[in-house]
Amino acid sequence: MRPHVIILVLALLALLVTSVACGPKTLEATPYPLLGRWETDAAKYEDRWFEIRNQSLIWGIGTLKAYEHPITRIEFEEDEGVLVYDFHYWNQEQGYDDSLRVRLSPGTDPRIQLGARAEEWYAVR
Repeated sequence: MRPHVIILVLALLALLVTSVACGPKTLEATPYPLLGRWETDAAKYEDRWFEIRNQSLIWGIGTLKAYEHPITRIEFEEDEGVLVYDFHYWNQEQGYDDSLRVRLSPGTDPRIQLGARAEEWYAVR
């Protein structure tokens, strides 16, 4: 085999391995640090809460109303020390597949951010 063909094959193989290794990973279950109920001090979400269960995402409004959506897939990647989870779920009220990005800042007092929103949510356990 010619040297330039070998180099080309090795370069393509390295590119393939890098793209597979660096992309998001699909998870089989919801990671334990994300499980539970989350709330925020942001005034516009004063009566809102968010809960992550093993098989569903729940958005709550006050004490009487909650919307539960079954999780269909979870993807994970790390971004500069922040753990990023993409939850794919079935939006039952709207009748379509949807997704939500959850950014977890781990530690003794973990915080999450939902989607592109700036508000931090804290665990209520």
